Amino acid sequence: MSFVDVKFKERTVKVNLNVKLHKNQKDILKKLAQRQNTGDMPITYRLDSEYIYITYAAEDLIKNEVQTYKPVYDRVFAIDLNPNYVGWSVVDWKSSSKFEVIDSGVISLKELNDKENKLHLASSDKIRKHLSNVRENEIYLISQYLITKALHYKCETFGIEKLVIDAKDNQKGKKLNRLINNQWNRNKLVGNLKKRCAISQIDFIEVLPNYSSFVGNFLYRSLNLPDMCLASIEIGRRAYEFNHQYITKDKKQTKNIMFPRLDDFKEFMTGSVEEFGLEGMKCLKSLKDIYRQLKDSKVTYRVSLDSMKPEFLTMKSDKLYTKQCSFNRKNIVSQSGT
Repeated sequence: MSFVDVKFKERTVKVNLNVKLHKNQKDILKKLAQRQNTGDMPITYRLDSEYIYITYAAEDLIKNEVQTYKPVYDRVFAIDLNPNYVGWSVVDWKSSSKFEVIDSGVISLKELNDKENKLHLASSDKIRKHLSNVRENEIYLISQYLITKALHYKCETFGIEKLVIDAKDNQKGKKLNRLINNQWNRNKLVGNLKKRCAISQIDFIEVLPNYSSFVGNFLYRSLNLPDMCLASIEIGRRAYEFNHQYITKDKKQTKNIMFPRLDDFKEFMTGSVEEFGLEGMKCLKSLKDIYRQLKDSKVTYRVSLDSMKPEFLTMKSDKLYTKQCSFNRKNIVSQSGT
């Protein structure tokens, strides 16, 4: 969009601009104009030779329009993040060891990451810059997709890992370094999810990620779900516990957020203990002990996504690289602890 060269001598001078806008953009501009006239929210305008910039808080724009959100009590939408996949789950929590999985699924960014890696392009290359723009756009589509799911299931809480990742050499090759340090737009995804949760009146809770993949894969592997979904269930459990112990404070503070008590999960552990050959090991008194034992034995504990043989579908358009799959709720068994 370009501007006519006009020198403004008076503030009353008006310039008509012919701008092509999508319907949702027109709706937003109409709402902004109304709110500007009432003067009840801050709006900042800035322009240069190419663009008009309008800055505003999305939650302020619709705060008088959003109906009161009525979530299902203790229903948690949780996600597990890694550069290639986002695992998600919707779970009704009755206690730390009594729950019902409502739905779950996986979003894959692997196709886009693999395409960029195969090209071996310099950071200044136009094609690589294009792929970076595509990635950023699809990150926001992923955020929209996840919040839409959370709203559909009337989730009370959105649980996510609290990660602080600095660029570094991970000592596992250039490919992994590029994947984590350059291709993973985690901060943009988390920031957008946080904003959307605020707008939609969903409680956003960040929890420590330590051992979440191991705990999820070990305790909940009988659900027949892949690694990232099982990890998301564990993240959801931590969000549920943190909410009740430190926010609503209707439960006593205990040291079960990162590592739940094994005595509460006897029914869950039976299959895992047999699968990993841990029978008779009385010294294994905690999940941390079991983790060390499996690590020393070099046993793979993650449930492979490929073993689930998922059918990935495009999220909105065949032109998108990002794919998604959901796991049939009828195949998910409700669980209850002792």
